[in-house]
Amino acid sequence: MQKLRRRSALGILAVATVVVTSFGPPAAAAPSHPPAQLADRDRNHLSDDLQAELSGAAAGARFPVLVTFSGPGGVASAHEAVGAFRVTERFDLIRGFGAVMTGAQAEALAETPGVFRVEQDFPVQATMDAADRDFGTEAARQTFNVTGQGVEVCIVDTGVDPAHEQLDSKTSLGSSSIDFFDAVNGLTTAYDDQGHGTHVASIAVGDGTGGPQAASFGGVAPGASLSVAKVLNSLGSGTASQVIAGIDWCADRPNVRVISMSLGSSTPSDGQDALSLSVNRAVVEKGKVVVVAGGNSGDDQSTVGSPGAAARAIT
Repeated sequence: MQKLRRRSALGILAVATVVVTSFGPPAAAAPSHPPAQLADRDRNHLSDDLQAELSGAAAGARFPVLVTFSGPGGVASAHEAVGAFRVTERFDLIRGFGAVMTGAQAEALAETPGVFRVEQDFPVQATMDAADRDFGTEAARQTFNVTGQGVEVCIVDTGVDPAHEQLDSKTSLGSSSIDFFDAVNGLTTAYDDQGHGTHVASIAVGDGTGGPQAASFGGVAPGASLSVAKVLNSLGSGTASQVIAGIDWCADRPNVRVISMSLGSSTPSDGQDALSLSVNRAVVEKGKVVVVAGGNSGDDQSTVGSPGAAARAIT
């Protein structure tokens, strides 16, 4: 029965967090959409968006890129193949890294055996600034008699305000505070200089206590614990490599069961970009439930960005 309740708690958290990550301001869907640009349609191991960028670039221009491998390979072999470049990030879940290199180096690296894809370190944005007030989770909690107790949720977003009335009682499992990772500014104390992450965290795990109206704004899993990875800046923007770093951190935490990301690229993806692959590995290798915003670009083909396009994500 305990296992059933625990699975039910995870199910409620997953479904509820999907709702949290799905709502956004209304937008008119275009009648048709271009094919996914975070893709490699000509199979030359160079992403279509980066290839388009390189075609009009000045000689010697440098680009932030992500490199993933389908076989043996890494920074050392890449340096050997194309010469020196600056490494910006080394990934844990996927075989790859982030770097800044010239267009010529990117093109040459794409032709190197074992390289799966060279792509832009593309921008990502927070994707939700509105949410429905009520979507039935209270009834679900009562039916299964669960609150999320014993489950830790890792929010990947703009950070968190630990003094917020919905979150000031929250800690990470086994900790006396909210464990925090900052891929943007490298700080160690939890903060949120934009507000979106605190909003999302409150909807997910807010305890429903505080001011006179606090109970009306409690989270869908008030008993869950919380950890937070800050990957978006004060404008609600970041890069794919920063989000991957946040996923790596969350996935490495043994008590985390759910990873929630209300963010994504504005460019549609084929689900094979580095960020989407990181989501897949967090699910397959680490056993996490990963829920991601689908965005609001319409209901046609090729409208979901990364990491929502990941095959293993609940989007």
